[in-house]
Amino acid sequence: MNNPLVQKSNTGANLIGLVLILLALLGAVFYVRPLYADVSKANENLRNQEEIRDEKSTQLNELIELEKELESSSEVEAANTLLSIPVEFEQDELIRDLTDMAIENDMILNGISFSIPSSSAPGQISTANISLNVNGSFTKLISYLRDIEGNTRKLVVKNISVQLGDTSSLVSRINFNLNLETYFQGII
Repeated sequence: MNNPLVQKSNTGANLIGLVLILLALLGAVFYVRPLYADVSKANENLRNQEEIRDEKSTQLNELIELEKELESSSEVEAANTLLSIPVEFEQDELIRDLTDMAIENDMILNGISFSIPSSSAPGQISTANISLNVNGSFTKLISYLRDIEGNTRKLVVKNISVQLGDTSSLVSRINFNLNLETYFQGII
């Protein structure tokens, strides 16, 4: 007893169900396809980030190894550096050292000026800026700079300015303006 009407409605319902399933699949494809491009970009970005992480990890390992190598020498170096920084500013000794080095290197020291911070906490390392005006030759200046760098007190040359001096004499003298930085512990 197959009723042709029931059979037609089942076929129609099956056809409508099949069309709905196809529409759902088609809709899913159109919906998922743009997401697939986003996922591909995200995967590529993830791979790039992993490469960067690996590079940074390698650099970090190299720095850790370097730190281990320098650890023993850095303690000795820190102690020596601290010894080269006086407890007080000791301006008179600094002037004497700079003057003696200038005389030893045949440089004429025309002037010294200091820029000292107005406040510094006890036990902290503070800096003072020093400006020097010296006359001499280039070779004498190089010797003078070597003496400054080799001084027992920590002195750092920050800037050198050069001006041509008197050229009428046989030995030309050049004006040099040096900006130095020195360190001291404690308060003034």
